[in-house]
Amino acid sequence: MIRGNPHKILSAAIGLCAFGALSTFAGKMPTTGNGWVRAAPPNVKMHAAYLTLHNHAFTDIKIVDIESPQYESAEIHHSTVVDGVATMMKQDQLTIVSGGKLNMFPGGYHVMLIKPKNQSG
Repeated sequence: MIRGNPHKILSAAIGLCAFGALSTFAGKMPTTGNGWVRAAPPNVKMHAAYLTLHNHAFTDIKIVDIESPQYESAEIHHSTVVDGVATMMKQDQLTIVSGGKLNMFPGGYHVMLIKPKNQSG
């Protein structure tokens, strides 16, 4: 969810990750692209999704929540490797500057999709 007027964008590229409540600033709407979800066996209860979010607004936007109708919950995480040790941290808030974009990719930012509602995965 991005603070502001409520809108929903469903990333057609991944068909899973819905951003709820996207803001409109000066008539410009953030857009998504290049979305995909990493394949996993049916019994896995967490999946990683990746996409690019473009901010076409004239002001910065803050992502404060994310959701998917196919999962019980979703979170934005950031992975890093420091001194050979990989870590993953939940992000409570991300800012995308005006005219900027957020690239999500393996080893960086990603959406953690938690507990699929469809038990087949």
